[in-house]
Amino acid sequence: MVYVSERTIQIVAKYLESDSTKTEKLAYTAMGGDWTSYDDYLVICTGTEQLRHSRTINFFNLSKGDAPKLSAITLEEWAIVFRAIFTKSS
Repeated sequence: MVYVSERTIQIVAKYLESDSTKTEKLAYTAMGGDWTSYDDYLVICTGTEQLRHSRTINFFNLSKGDAPKLSAITLEEWAIVFRAIFTKSS
């Protein structure tokens, strides 16, 4: 969990290398975006299977109709955001 002055963010990291149970795991993660009591639910995706053709990112971001707090980004995108947040506060 990340607490900032205006909001709270639940961060979930997903790493998948194989395609075996991907759909089930992704569905439960997306549902967490609806269930969370925090202001935002951020899924950070990494791993070869997760990032193939941006399918996982697209799946999560298209799930916003059912889970409006849900957003998904890559680990590389998170690194840029993280640096920006903590560079400002230093």
